[in-house]
Amino acid sequence: MTQPRRATIGQHETSNAEAMTNKVTFRNNESRGDTYAIRCQHCARDTKHEVVASCKRTSEVQMHDGDIDIDTDEYQLVRCRGCEYVSFREHSLYGNGAFEDEAIYPPRSIHSRETKRFPGMPAAMGNVYGQTIGCYNSDSLLLCAAGIRVLVEALCAHKGVADGPVPLANGTVKRKDNLEGKISGLQEKGFITADAAETLHNLRFLGNEALHEHLDPPRREVLNAIEILEHVLHQIFTLPRQGQVMKNARALRAK
Repeated sequence: MTQPRRATIGQHETSNAEAMTNKVTFRNNESRGDTYAIRCQHCARDTKHEVVASCKRTSEVQMHDGDIDIDTDEYQLVRCRGCEYVSFREHSLYGNGAFEDEAIYPPRSIHSRETKRFPGMPAAMGNVYGQTIGCYNSDSLLLCAAGIRVLVEALCAHKGVADGPVPLANGTVKRKDNLEGKISGLQEKGFITADAAETLHNLRFLGNEALHEHLDPPRREVLNAIEILEHVLHQIFTLPRQGQVMKNARALRAK
């Protein structure tokens, strides 16, 4: 995949002094039905994507010497033929076809991860989660680790956990209102298991190291942290919702 046009267009811009006239035209759905091999966020591999809608902008600039410089930008909604995941494709030809750019949104690579849905999760937490996955997909691993920590904090706040028991080195236990205490508080109130609490503590360590040392954590560790957090979010938000749906279905059948 080539780089987006805006990264290189400066090399080919035409000044007003050089140009005489500029004609711009638009054509809709000219490429509808065309297919391209694009990496699919959901399938996690290259698949055929079909154009379902498009808008093509053509700019013709006539120069003082009589030459005509033609640039085209086409904006397409493309849909995976496998899972039907929809993406946005921008394709540009400029310098009379001498240069070509392609950009796919949302950005993706072999490391990209799809944003999951957790029914019942508050919208504010969903926003943080989406931005966290976006940071991971754009290789902003330090910010991703920070987002993971924020999500753990938000989970504690959502469940109304303000503190919890923390074992001290002298063998005693003290209630603390920091993140360590709040995670223990989640376990204390039965929201998560002891194993889940231990994994959340590991996420806390990852976030602390990233923020305090100002260094990108290893990608593999960040991916593990995301998978762990998604498992906890599924346990706390999705499973109870699914259980309630099954309970309601049984009640309807019993009538």
